[in-house]
Amino acid sequence: LAWTVLDSLARQEPERRDEVYATLYEQIGPDTSVTELDPFERCAQLAGLLGEAGRADSPDPLLDRAIQAGERFLADVASDAKSLVPEVLFNTAIAYYRRGRLPQAAEKFLTIATKHAQCDIALRAATLAVQVGAELHAQADLRDHPQAQTLYRDALHTIVTKYGDSDAARYWRFYDAQLLDELGEHEQTAVQYAQVEP
Repeated sequence: LAWTVLDSLARQEPERRDEVYATLYEQIGPDTSVTELDPFERCAQLAGLLGEAGRADSPDPLLDRAIQAGERFLADVASDAKSLVPEVLFNTAIAYYRRGRLPQAAEKFLTIATKHAQCDIALRAATLAVQVGAELHAQADLRDHPQAQTLYRDALHTIVTKYGDSDAARYWRFYDAQLLDELGEHEQTAVQYAQVEP
């Protein structure tokens, strides 16, 4: 499969991935049906749509197409393209976030952090899941919404347990303890507060 060579090259030299994607995106463009693209080209198209949306005066249609492309990839990912899933999840989460769909963004970031913890973007995704969860938690109209609470709680729990030695976990541990206290989970609150570094 030709696309695996490009993927291998991009993994060996990650700083060149954007360049490779940009070149591919120029060739395939935003309108090529994903059914005509190999998995690597689909990733390039998704990245290209995000880049184009960042430069557009009206980015919403491009972000919607990026979300649709990402969700299609995730719905029918080929077994030989599973290594691309974390990247597609990440870019789809970015598109959701930029579109203002915070719960969906947090869910995608959290999926990377929990199911793809060995990938190179897992800690970054865990951190973004917590940040987006905190945004949801801070919004008065969503603060008590069960989905928002669950996302924030799960994101905090993930970062302090799976990535406990990271600077991000050390920062967010206090907020985890604070949320546990709000939820009335006093034993866990005490455990987390005891681990907060001064």
